[in-house]
Amino acid sequence: METFNRALQASLEDTPEYKAEFRARHELITNIVGMTYDDMNVSQMWLPPDSHWRQFRFQVWDKNAKRLVWIKCFDNFRNNDHGKTALLRRLRESKPIKVFYMTSKFLNPRNIGPDPTSKMGGKKFKKKNLMRHYNNNFLGQELYFDVDFKMDSFDDSAQMTKKVIGWLIRKFSVTIEDLTIVFSGGKGFHVIWYGWDISHAEPHHRQTYQNILTGKAGRVPSVYLQRLHKKIKTEYIEELKTEGILVDYEVTRDPRRIIRLPGSIHHKGRMCKIISYEELDNFTPPDPIW
Repeated sequence: METFNRALQASLEDTPEYKAEFRARHELITNIVGMTYDDMNVSQMWLPPDSHWRQFRFQVWDKNAKRLVWIKCFDNFRNNDHGKTALLRRLRESKPIKVFYMTSKFLNPRNIGPDPTSKMGGKKFKKKNLMRHYNNNFLGQELYFDVDFKMDSFDDSAQMTKKVIGWLIRKFSVTIEDLTIVFSGGKGFHVIWYGWDISHAEPHHRQTYQNILTGKAGRVPSVYLQRLHKKIKTEYIEELKTEGILVDYEVTRDPRRIIRLPGSIHHKGRMCKIISYEELDNFTPPDPIW
């Protein structure tokens, strides 16, 4: 039945009427988004720590191709007034329907492409005749949780978010003030601990980290560091599963994931914004822009 429904949807999307409606809708959304960013000021912009080591991506409506496309933003957004001014300028110029940043930090983030160690990534690097580890200088990744797993209501998502926070407090003895809680603008929340690094991992993982830095684990430290982060985060995910905590597991464990930027507009019309822990009780989402 699910396959049949997908086939019906694909047939619908191939009709001229659907394409015309799709085009008109996204052109309208793009105009509304552009006007919203025009009305915003620099004080409303937000950037993550070490933002100049992260890649930013925009999804925009391409008028010529008549479709949504992803573009990399090649600006170096440092977390200061100058960087926030540059970010707002780009948002006004591009009118993006989605704004994301990479959860990991890289030495040359604006040129990061597909994972060269993956099957598809390796093929792309070979096709372009690039070195396998080109632009793959991984610097680290903090701890991210995306609570957006088929929740029936905002309250369900909020309660699951509180469970994630409770797990973090029990496991790492962090405080609420150590965590960044974000309403995605859609139906879920993000919980981010920007203070997490390898020093908070288990002793055997810290030893592996030292082996990587000293060259004992292989010739390409960046690749092994990414694998180590993924292994550690996968173990965290297994702990969450045993407690019945549902999150988007790939956002947590994938070193090349992207996540929505607070201060930007969700493609469903609400603002993505940082909230307090207290707001999770009886959460009321902001009014949609459209």
